[in-house]
Amino acid sequence: MSQNIYALENGDSGESWVEGTSNGAYATGDEIIWDNAPANVTDSGDQLLSNASLLGSISVNSNAVDSLVSLSSQAMIDFINADTNGLVTFILTRDSVNSGLQFSFYSKDNTSSMEPPTLNLSINPGKFIIPARADAYIRGDQYYTNNYGHVTALALKGSTSTEYNRKAYLGFEVPDREEGDAVLQAGLRVELNSRQDNSNGEATAPLNVWGLKESPSGDSWVEGDGGANLDMTGPITWNNAPGIDASSIDMDSDEVVLLGTLPIADKSSGDILTLESAAMREFIAADTNGLVTIILQSVEDRSSDIKSKENSGASIQPTLDLLFGPSLGTMIMVQ
Repeated sequence: MSQNIYALENGDSGESWVEGTSNGAYATGDEIIWDNAPANVTDSGDQLLSNASLLGSISVNSNAVDSLVSLSSQAMIDFINADTNGLVTFILTRDSVNSGLQFSFYSKDNTSSMEPPTLNLSINPGKFIIPARADAYIRGDQYYTNNYGHVTALALKGSTSTEYNRKAYLGFEVPDREEGDAVLQAGLRVELNSRQDNSNGEATAPLNVWGLKESPSGDSWVEGDGGANLDMTGPITWNNAPGIDASSIDMDSDEVVLLGTLPIADKSSGDILTLESAAMREFIAADTNGLVTIILQSVEDRSSDIKSKENSGASIQPTLDLLFGPSLGTMIMVQ
C-alpha cells in the first residue's frame, strides 16, 4: 500500500500547531487534535483542504516493519525552497484506495526507534549561474557555409525551406559535482530580442529546447566571428553543426533530446524566457565532459530572435542556472 505525503502551505497560520504532552487524553489547551489540525477536513477520513499540496507517496508492504522508508521528489525540493518562515509541516495520509489497511510510524518520542522522523536537507548546496561560453545561429541552403557567431541576436525561424530555416546554439561549461551530489535544479534563461516577422506576423509558437547528447566532438563546436567557412572543423555553420540533419530542416533524433519549450506568445523585447524541467536536470546529470550544448528551434515559419552574449544592451546573457547538492528527502521508520 502507499502513504501520501502532503505539505502545509508555506506561511499558513497552522504551521504553529502545538504537539501537546498527552497520550490520547482529552485536550484542554491548544494541542493539536482532529478538530483543529491544519488542512484537515473534519468530516472526512482522508481528505485535506486546498492549503495542503501533495509532495508524493511512499510504498510500504507488510514486511516493512522496523525498516526505513523515504521520499525525495521535485515537489518537495520546490516546497523547501519556497519556505520563508523556517517552519514546515508534513501531513501523512493513507491511500484511499487502501483505506482498509493501516500502519504506523515511530515518533520522535519512541526511545526504541533507530530513526525518528527526519528531514534531510543540504543547507549549502552548490549554486551556479553560468553564462554561455559560446553562442551562434546557423542558416541553411545558400547560407550553409556562413558562420553567425559574432552577432548581437540569435535568429530563429522554422521555415520548411532550408534557405530560411535558422537555429540557435548555446554552449556552456558545467562545473564538477561533489561526490554524491545530485542535480537538484537546472534551468535555462534567455532574453527575447524580438518575435516580429514583417512578412508573416508575430511569432507565437513556443521554441523547442534540445540538448545535444554527449559525444567526443559535438560539444566542442567553435562559435566563430562571422564570415564564410568551408572547413568542416572550423567555426559552426549549417554544414557542420551537430545535432541536425544538414540535408533537411529536421533535428537528428539520435543526437539530441527534447528538454522542453520556451513560450514566446505575448512576450515582448526584453522579456526573460525560462525553462526548468526534469529532462533538463537529467541532461545535466548525464554530462561527463563538462561541456553541454543547448539548441533552440522555432517550429513555425515566422522569425524571432534572442539576445546573444555579445549584445551590450541585454540585461542577461544566455544563462544556465544549476543547483547541486545531496538529494533532499524525508525519512520515517515503519513501526
